[in-house]
Parts: sequence; C-alpha cells; structure tokens
Amino acid sequence: MKRSFSIFLFSAALSFFLFAQMNQLKAQSLQFKQVLLINSPSTVPADHVWKIESCLGQRSESAGGSSMQTAPSQHQILVDGTAISVATNGYGSISAYGSSSSYWHGTKTEVCTTMPIWLPAGTPLDKSTNVSFISVVEFEVVP
Repeated sequence: MKRSFSIFLFSAALSFFLFAQMNQLKAQSLQFKQVLLINSPSTVPADHVWKIESCLGQRSESAGGSSMQTAPSQHQILVDGTAISVATNGYGSISAYGSSSSYWHGTKTEVCTTMPIWLPAGTPLDKSTNVSFISVVEFEVVP
C-alpha cells in the first residue's frame, strides 16, 4: 500500500512537471510581412525573422577587351559582421594564335552558400564585396 502511494505521488509530480514544461512550449507561426532589397546595414527587427532568398551581384570587366583580365571576384554578404561568400567566379585559360594565355572567366560561377538563409531577430545584415542588393523576405513571429 505504501509503495503504490509512493508510485502515485511520483507519477503525479512527474505529470505536473511535464505539463508545466509542455505549457511553456507554445506553437508559433510566421506571418508574411514584406519583401526587402537590402543595400545598406540593416538588422532583423524584434519578433521577426528574415529569409535571404538571393543576392544580386556585380562583376567588373577590364577595359582591355571582352575577356575578364582581373582576378576572380568574390561575392560576399556580412551576417553578424562575418563575411559569407555567396558566389565565386571560376578561373579558365584560352589559346589564341598558338600561344596560351590565362584569363578569369566570368561564366563559371561556383555557389559557395546555399540559399535560403534564415536569420533570427537582432541579426545584423549588410552587402559586401561585389553584391549590390540582398533579396530578403520578412516574416513576423506570431505566438
């Protein structure tokens, strides 16, 4: 009898504890707010999340001709002050009139970071090297 009462008390205490913990886990949903094009330092607002969909990059070509004579351009964004590479131009070579020369070929783009990227509230975001805009979808966190 004493043992079954102890088991009952333990079960009741455990049930109360689990119920209290489950009550704290409230489901949240995301409500669409707006689409943003980030081109200056910005921070994810409180009670919001951002979903980075893509980056709109730029490349620089040399004035010497149609091929790119410059080193490969890094395309980076800054997430919480850390540079994140989103794409890199590849390196190639070409033969012209029997001589071999090297050049940077802008059509070989390597994706370094897979999109989307989700950012929580309070995270700073900015464009960096060779990125003109960052395409962001903003959601409000609804309890």
